[in-house]
Amino acid sequence: MKTLVALAACIFGFAGVCHAAQIASPAIYAAFSQNVALCIVYNGGSTPQTVQVQLFDEAGTVLTGVNGSCEFPTPIPAGSFCSIAKIGISNNNAYACAAKAHNVTNLHGSIILQDHSTNTSLRSAPLR
Repeated sequence: MKTLVALAACIFGFAGVCHAAQIASPAIYAAFSQNVALCIVYNGGSTPQTVQVQLFDEAGTVLTGVNGSCEFPTPIPAGSFCSIAKIGISNNNAYACAAKAHNVTNLHGSIILQDHSTNTSLRSAPLR
């Protein structure tokens, strides 16, 4: 059924659905003191790249109220990075990050869970 829906989207002109690629982190949990989820994406290519960056909770729900410099559809310049952060995350959930673009070959990134009160990084994972 999913294949049929994707095929229909391609046929009816939703080309972005057909050609998007993604790198994503696993869902990670750090500690009871976690209260910030930070996602950083670097464009290691030689051209600007339009990237949609999102943070998710362990249920797959996109986090709202994030702050940062990844403002889709503004492209990330070559050799530059952007980041988004959610302050005030739950201390009993896991979190993940994903970056979607036309081509992710030159994109690299990480999710970092932090304790804002001590400005300490507690745990991180790469986007793959």
